[in-house]
Order: sequence, then C-alpha cells, then structure tokens
Amino acid sequence: MTTRPSLVLIGLVAFALIVAACTAAPAAPAPTPGPPASDAPATISPDEPVTRGPGGILPDPGAGEPVDLVPRPGQRDVHPVNINLIEVRSNGDRIAARLTWTSGVEPCHVFDSVLTGVDGTTITLTVREGSGDAGQVCIEIAQIKTTVVDLGVFAPGTYTIRAGQGDAQPVRVTIG
Repeated sequence: MTTRPSLVLIGLVAFALIVAACTAAPAAPAPTPGPPASDAPATISPDEPVTRGPGGILPDPGAGEPVDLVPRPGQRDVHPVNINLIEVRSNGDRIAARLTWTSGVEPCHVFDSVLTGVDGTTITLTVREGSGDAGQVCIEIAQIKTTVVDLGVFAPGTYTIRAGQGDAQPVRVTIG
C-alpha cells in the first residue's frame, strides 16, 4: 500500500495539535469555598424544619426596582391579585394611591385594571390581571409591579384605603 505524502503530513499536523492541546497548562483551580456563615449550619437534617430565609443563596424577593404600569383593559381570564403595599398621598382634597404587588411577567400576567369600591369612608382597591395572547409559553419568574390610582377629590374627613385582596395594611388619610 502506498500513501500520499500530503495525507501523511496532514496526519502529523493533526497529531501535533492534539498533543499540544493535551499538554497545555491546566486552568487555574477553582477557588476553595470559605467556611459557612456562622449562623448557617454546616449540615441540615432532612427532618429539621426551615426557620429562616436562604441566607444569600437566592436573591431577596423584595429586591429589585418595581415596574410602573398603566392598565391595559381587555385581557383574557381577568382575576384579582394580591396587593402587598398601599402608599397614599394627598394634595389638598385630592387623594392618590400607589399600589404594589408581585406577579408574573407579560404576556402571561398583564395588568388589566383597578376596581374601586367606596363604602362610606372606606375605599377598597382591587388590582386585576389577565393574560395576553392565548398561545404564549409562560416563564415562571416574579416581578414587582406598581401603579398609581387617582382616587379623585374628597370632602373633609378621614378615609381608610384598603386592599380588596392581599396582605397590604390599610392606610388612613385625613382631608382637612
């Protein structure tokens, strides 16, 4: 059997490249992790209850800047969502409320509207979301959302603004 000199040369070059790649300097070793934080146990029993947060393993769910939204009425499958925080401002006799909640991202969780109910001096606010396009695949990621609701002009008195759903504390505002 006879071989062509060019095939032998190609084989030698390929062999030299493989040998060079295998004998290259090894990558720097990964840093050795430090000791665990003093308040975190080195091991956890599967029967031990979890009594505190992840201690820096996961991002703080309260971290991040909220996304300010404007309602987009007409979403599909509209439903109420939990309001986490109500902040109220008044300017003379006008009241506005900033509502904060945590929800999924668009197009699967789209801010639709805020329902306002008035019963005497109590104003109940309910944030509603729906979904956009029916054919979307939804990722499971949370987002902090806010919106500002102009509640209008009020007569002098003390008013309570509360969430229709969620754990937001009611807020009292006095118009003089």
